[in-house]
Amino acid sequence: MGALLERDKKDFRVLSEEDIVFLLKNTTFTRQKLIEQHKNFIRDCPTGLLDKKTYIKHYQDLYPEGKAQKFCNQIFEKFDIDKNGKIDFNEYILAMFALSQAIDLNGEEIGAYTSFAVTRYS
Repeated sequence: MGALLERDKKDFRVLSEEDIVFLLKNTTFTRQKLIEQHKNFIRDCPTGLLDKKTYIKHYQDLYPEGKAQKFCNQIFEKFDIDKNGKIDFNEYILAMFALSQAIDLNGEEIGAYTSFAVTRYS
C-alpha cells in the first residue's frame, strides 16, 4: 500500500535519476535516448501521463486508413502496467522496448504486436 501511495504522489512530468537507472537496467536504451524520449513524451503529454483517448488519436493520425480503436485498446491495456487508465513515461518506454524485442512485459512473445508502429514519441 505504501508503494501505491508513493506512486500517487509522484510528479510524472519529472524524469528522476531513479527512473533513468530503472530504465537503463530494464531496456537497452541509452541515458541520452531516454532523456530525448522523455522530452518528446512531455511535449505531447504535459501531465506526464498518456491516456487511452490520446493514444488512439495519435495512432489514428499516423495511420488514418487503419482500424485503430480495437488494436490500440489491446496495446494500451497490455502496457498500462498499474491499470490506472494512463501510461506514464516508464510504462511507455518499457512498452516500446518490449515491442522492439517482440515480447510482452511478462517475457512472452507477442507476435502480431510486432507490427505496432512506434508512435510519434520516437
